[in-house]
Amino acid sequence: RWEMKAQSYWKLKQHGQAIGVLNQAQRVYPGDYRYLRRKLFYFVELGLFQQAAVLGQQYLTLSDAGDKDYIAIGNALRLSKQYQKTLQIMETARLKYPENTTVAKVLAHTYIDMGEINSGAYILEQAAQYDASLLSEAAEVYRRAGRLYKALTLNTAIRDQGVKLKQRLSILIALKRYDRAANMKNSLYRAGLLKDQNIRYALAYAYFASGQYDAASRQIDYLKDSEVFKKGVELRRIMESCITEPWQCA
Repeated sequence: RWEMKAQSYWKLKQHGQAIGVLNQAQRVYPGDYRYLRRKLFYFVELGLFQQAAVLGQQYLTLSDAGDKDYIAIGNALRLSKQYQKTLQIMETARLKYPENTTVAKVLAHTYIDMGEINSGAYILEQAAQYDASLLSEAAEVYRRAGRLYKALTLNTAIRDQGVKLKQRLSILIALKRYDRAANMKNSLYRAGLLKDQNIRYALAYAYFASGQYDAASRQIDYLKDSEVFKKGVELRRIMESCITEPWQCA
């Protein structure tokens, strides 16, 4: 009854009344922490992050909070860019629920949002012990951090062949291992990935960068998407320049 009344006020944008109802409910039922939980999310929506963080800590301390509570509160604060407060909550959650990969993902993405990309990648790598599907995400974050060999190492353990091959192609190109990237053609074809115009262009670029201009040109012929087609036209122009003036491409 109290929650419904508060939510009715909230939907009418009568925020003060909604919070007042929850305050009254807390006085009547001091041991029922649902009202405290609801209030803290109202504070988040209102942008009152300091108050929300305080209530969040109170709720997690007083109530029989579970992993879903930590995730909900931590993620709300993360999306509100209250990163330090999120870290406090989610580091505690990670200690309590080391096998919960959602906890790990919220914590990892908090670090990534803060620009601490290596920390985020490491947490995702650790979480992949419990959920192997996170390996590709960890490898991608390491790639973004510039740790390309680490990304390539994790990539070898990815089970989904489509995800694995697509990511490996991008890593090899970033490493300038163009011959190895070009040699992936048959594997990409068998996995059906060459239907993706961006992958087709990446393969064309790998052929070009490894000096296989005819093979690159054949891949460019398949490009139909307008934006990727423009990139293909530009790549063909560069190849023509390399043929007529090879010293420019040495």
